[in-house]
Amino acid sequence: MSKSKVIREYTEFHRKTDWTHHRHEHNAPELSHYFHGLCGEAGEAAEIFKKVTRVTGYFDMNGFRDGIEGPEIHTQMIKGLGDVLWYFNKIVVWFGTDIET
Repeated sequence: MSKSKVIREYTEFHRKTDWTHHRHEHNAPELSHYFHGLCGEAGEAAEIFKKVTRVTGYFDMNGFRDGIEGPEIHTQMIKGLGDVLWYFNKIVVWFGTDIET
């Protein structure tokens, strides 16, 4: 699947799952919420990565990436990164563009 097709499909998914679609207030508190959400979710993903690297000592990151070591942690990481992408997309849309641009 091409990168542009993945981005288009994600953009459509985002539109369908956007629980804030009715707001579109484009004000500072709304943008602040999105930035805080982005930072919080990125921090959670970084915390997971920190714990994995502390335990594995960076020796089996391929096993972590492939979900072999700690599949539940792998799932948490993927979910967290999805949340990062969701907030990133909200910020981009707030500025009147999309991630395809």
